[in-house]
Amino acid sequence: MNHSNFLSGLLISILACVAIYMGVIQLMPAFNYTDVNYYTIAMFVVISLIVYFMAHKALESDNKNSFLNIVVMNLFMKMVASFVLIGVYVKMTSPEDKMYLIPLTINYLIFTIFETYFLSKAAKVK
Repeated sequence: MNHSNFLSGLLISILACVAIYMGVIQLMPAFNYTDVNYYTIAMFVVISLIVYFMAHKALESDNKNSFLNIVVMNLFMKMVASFVLIGVYVKMTSPEDKMYLIPLTINYLIFTIFETYFLSKAAKVK
């Protein structure tokens, strides 16, 4: 997968996250965790960029396991980063309910689908 395909897929993922969040706001007007939505989008964009460049380096490597290591590391990195982000958010804002997990979960799923797609495309190229 080349850079332009990756970036367009990343942009589509970002727009999907924002559109779905806006839809949730329309369905539940009292729901207002826009800050969590944008924090998680930013975090997943950074993780996606890191994984994309690491995957390209891994595909050029002679080590056959390096690409698989990137995939496993991606899953671990996203989970740990999600827990840290939510921990910091809860500590700083003390939300009244657990609804702040909805944007995180939606964004996690969207970016996981996107990353699975681009990593599988990258693996087929090799």
